[in-house]
Amino acid sequence: MSFEINLQSDDNALPIDGFIGYTSQGSQDGEIPRASFYISSEGQKTLFDEIKKDGIVIDLTTLKTGWGAYLGNGQPTDWKWNDSIKGPWIEQPGEEYKRGFSVLCMSGTKLLNWTQNGVAVMEALLLISQQCADFDPDSGKLPLMKFTKVETKKFKNGNSTSVPVLTLDKYVDRPFALDLDKKDEGVKNPEF
Repeated sequence: MSFEINLQSDDNALPIDGFIGYTSQGSQDGEIPRASFYISSEGQKTLFDEIKKDGIVIDLTTLKTGWGAYLGNGQPTDWKWNDSIKGPWIEQPGEEYKRGFSVLCMSGTKLLNWTQNGVAVMEALLLISQQCADFDPDSGKLPLMKFTKVETKKFKNGNSTSVPVLTLDKYVDRPFALDLDKKDEGVKNPEF
């Protein structure tokens, strides 16, 4: 007989300090202005201005893409993930599902989860991927991105949205906190 113990949570999750969100329209209560990032933690949203000055380290090795839908009644967003960021997208599960992604990030000593769907953030991810085309997941380096401006994207129907532009500042050593749990390593060797 051997002594076994599992100290991981059921979902093998790292201890997340909050969730990054972006709003093109601002919060309904006016606390978060339009075209801003915020951190949601313990039911509170706070403006995330540090992303402009200090930036965020984005762990592209944890990137997942897929379809997300808010189904109401206080339920969390329902996600259907693609098998790989390199392969084809799974079929859209329903009209209420919008393209989105999930990726772990660091801001100073805070471990943050950026999981969001919608046109503005998907356009932001496209810009990130173009700037990080030379990213090597085996290098031990991750991109430090700073929120530098907002670009307006217009649609054929005349509507528009505000796309956040995160600019590659430099590659930095992978923060230790991102290596605490290797059970769920995300997608390996992403190609943009």
